[in-house]
Amino acid sequence: MDMAWSYQTCTDIPMPSCSTGVNDMFEPSPWNYTVYSDGCYLTWNVRPDADFVPREYGGPSFAFASNIIFSNGDLDPWSGAGIETNESATCPAIVITNGAHHLDLRAFNPKDTSYVIAARTQEMAIIRGWLTDFYTYSKIPAIKKQSIMRRIGLRSRSKQLPRHLL
Repeated sequence: MDMAWSYQTCTDIPMPSCSTGVNDMFEPSPWNYTVYSDGCYLTWNVRPDADFVPREYGGPSFAFASNIIFSNGDLDPWSGAGIETNESATCPAIVITNGAHHLDLRAFNPKDTSYVIAARTQEMAIIRGWLTDFYTYSKIPAIKKQSIMRRIGLRSRSKQLPRHLL
């Protein structure tokens, strides 16, 4: 297991993992928070904080969130816990047909399906829009802003803004 992920699951993102042996293909293995916590303590000298995510990020409400793309592949075993509907105009959900875990975040592969290519294209358009909005409406000096936008291939969304804001 990746050591950074192991540490993160022992601090701010505990990941319950269990099986019944009845409704799955695994041997029975019930979730035991105490055993999990003790394992984290032995490995990292920390205890899991099960309330970190709701406390830090506001729980299941995304009322104050922005600029998050929730992408899920429908073949990803984690997708059952994923966000599959748009939470707001700036928190869209993209469900990738026949997509696996993080498939859209991987490098191009000649065997990529049209679904993952479409998801990546949509994600890039969304992110470019966020960056364009940021650089269009921020107070970065115009000359520096134009240079940055040119470098990353963005154009201002509004020609009607005062020149000092472009």
